[in-house]
Amino acid sequence: EQYGTLFKELRDTQTVPELIYHLWSVSGSRSASDGEVVQLVLDLGFYSLLFFIQAIGSHCFFERMQIIVVTDHMQDITGDEDLCPEKAVILGLCKVVPQEYSNISCRCIDIVLPDWKHETRQRHRQRIIDRLTVEMDVETADTAAYRGNYRWIRTFEPIVLPASLTENSRFRSGGTYL
Repeated sequence: EQYGTLFKELRDTQTVPELIYHLWSVSGSRSASDGEVVQLVLDLGFYSLLFFIQAIGSHCFFERMQIIVVTDHMQDITGDEDLCPEKAVILGLCKVVPQEYSNISCRCIDIVLPDWKHETRQRHRQRIIDRLTVEMDVETADTAAYRGNYRWIRTFEPIVLPASLTENSRFRSGGTYL
């Protein structure tokens, strides 16, 4: 309801945001088995983004918009992260939104909030701001993650199965399977 009010006001004042950062999933929280904590993570991340997108659609914004969803503890990049797997449902929304709304690009940037003992608060804050500022100029749909001094993006590489595996397969060429 509140997102609807926001977008009605934006429409009435002919103010159209071109770039939107969704930061509700930067919580510093890790996975928890407590159902209330899981629900809070889903409410702030997945549902807030879903309702936000629905409000944009219901108020007929057809102008180009870029939504950058910022998360923490969602992507397993180095294998050392403490993960909050409940946040991973956001990736589905980021993938589907541009298919449902051709004027909206949506992607996810995962960050790590380091232990304050190792960095000063101001220097860390500025590094995150600098990285997110750079992201607004990146023209891609890639999901990215920042770890240390590096920016990671997901890539896919084709693999070719050896002939011996395909020759002994229980599947036949042109077969139909359920």
